[in-house]
Amino acid sequence: MSDRLPRLLSIYHRLLQGEKITLDFIMEYGEISRRTVFQDIKILKDYGISILYDKVNKMYYMDPINRDRILSTRSDEIMQLAVAIKSPLQDEEKLERSLKPLLKEDQTKRIDKLKHHIHFKIPHSKINPDIWQSIGEGILDKKKLYLKYKSLSAVKVFHVHPYDLFFAYQSWYLIGFCEEEGNVRVFRLNRIVTSNASIKTFTVQPSYDFERLYGKKGFIRETGKTFTAEIWFDKEYSRVINEVEWCESQKITLNPDESLILKGKFYDEEELIHWALGFGIHAKILKPERLVQSMKNIVQDIQKLY
Repeated sequence: MSDRLPRLLSIYHRLLQGEKITLDFIMEYGEISRRTVFQDIKILKDYGISILYDKVNKMYYMDPINRDRILSTRSDEIMQLAVAIKSPLQDEEKLERSLKPLLKEDQTKRIDKLKHHIHFKIPHSKINPDIWQSIGEGILDKKKLYLKYKSLSAVKVFHVHPYDLFFAYQSWYLIGFCEEEGNVRVFRLNRIVTSNASIKTFTVQPSYDFERLYGKKGFIRETGKTFTAEIWFDKEYSRVINEVEWCESQKITLNPDESLILKGKFYDEEELIHWALGFGIHAKILKPERLVQSMKNIVQDIQKLY
């Protein structure tokens, strides 16, 4: 997935130079499937690049009239390219080599200056490469996944239709339809023990919309009962918490000591517990009582280690 942007730029550069390239060449060059080639061509066309297809010779080529097209010089897009180069998901040198022939010299210099002021502080992920591979295969080829997943109490087995990956709160998550629960839910990747793609395929639910489900909120589940929770945050994190919409029906109560209480409706008790634990001594679940007790049990287990 991280190779898509450099691959698109490479295809674009070849077409820009007047080359005619076959479907098989793109598949072999990018080590991708036929479906992915069609997706790449569509992305380039959606960007406004005039790509034509020679049915006789079965080759893609660019309309000569549009061959002088160069990437946009808008300052916001220059910033976006700089961010893309610095992204931990990209090979920085490879992407820069792909971009260089497509940009004017002053654009390249601006990006080079900007990238030194862009920083990603993402913890090293110890996720098994096989898990990344099977999830990517499942998403691209619409294959069901067989997951062994570590919950708070035990390792459970789930059959999942993988929809999307997203990064939030210093962790990677998979969102998909869970056959056992009968709804869309999230799985934290570092809690997946094993993941295997099945030969069985699935169809994405027509009602599924990532932006509608996720939006600005940090906890996802399409169906199922909600529960109301209250979490206290000290003044060190109160400003950050107050600036983001974390849950449904969110209500913030500011305290005289600059701490605050976040109240709202949530969907997943385990995810809420893990989220609160991530703040360490700076957060405390106040309600409901069952979650307070769960947190106490976890803290007691931690104390046994020291």
